[in-house]
Amino acid sequence: MQPAHCLICEDERHFVDEKGYQWTTRDEMLGKYENKIQCEKPGIFSSITEPRSAIGQRALLLQTSHGNILWDCVSFLDETTIDSINKLGGISAIAISHPLFFTIIMVWSHSFGNVPIYLHREMEN
Repeated sequence: MQPAHCLICEDERHFVDEKGYQWTTRDEMLGKYENKIQCEKPGIFSSITEPRSAIGQRALLLQTSHGNILWDCVSFLDETTIDSINKLGGISAIAISHPLFFTIIMVWSHSFGNVPIYLHREMEN
């Protein structure tokens, strides 16, 4: 069932397309969307979904000597993305910058072996 509204999305700082909210499912996205992963600098990779999805966010994968950290995430995750990230060393932890990712971040964590998720203290309430 589609939600009637979202308090985060209704925040005046949040952009809503002139067409209003457009809902989809992961199954509807499969085969039509893909995550483009590219090297931004040595040890820093970005991922963005094409065609643009949700708010057009990007994720960053940071390769460190203690394991890879995913900074934020994108709302689309498929086996191709999982395989590509695993080829880069997988994910050891995830950190997110804001609460729009609370649902999908769990899917990312589970897909990479239930890696820990780190939130900013201000997001606790």
